[in-house]
Amino acid sequence: MKEEKKINLLIVDDDVINVRGLQLRISKQYKNITVETAYDGFSALRRIRQGGINAVLTDVMMPDMDGCELYNKIKETDNDIQVIMMTAFYDPSHAVIRAKVKGLKDVVPSLELIEKQDLADIIFQKIEQHFLNSEEE
Repeated sequence: MKEEKKINLLIVDDDVINVRGLQLRISKQYKNITVETAYDGFSALRRIRQGGINAVLTDVMMPDMDGCELYNKIKETDNDIQVIMMTAFYDPSHAVIRAKVKGLKDVVPSLELIEKQDLADIIFQKIEQHFLNSEEE
């Protein structure tokens, strides 16, 4: 990823402590990623509709809408936004499977399964791959 390209990442999860910790870790380690947060799907959509968001990292299980619903609404709003979904679950009826049918490409383990640093590195790799691939097209 080119140094001068800034990426605006929105992290969406109802677990405030995990979101803040991940926001600090990513912001500190990756200077070309600006991290904003939302704690529910509706707040996330309001922020996305304001513009300027390049990528969204969302949890699957949230009280107001699950990750699949949020994914669908993001894609209706701006199909160019990269969506990365976090999950600790994976069963055939799960929201991740529903979202994959609709085109979701990036799924990462949630903070219940891996360390913040590992998740930050995986997210950066996914974002880097997405934006490098889209620049080549």
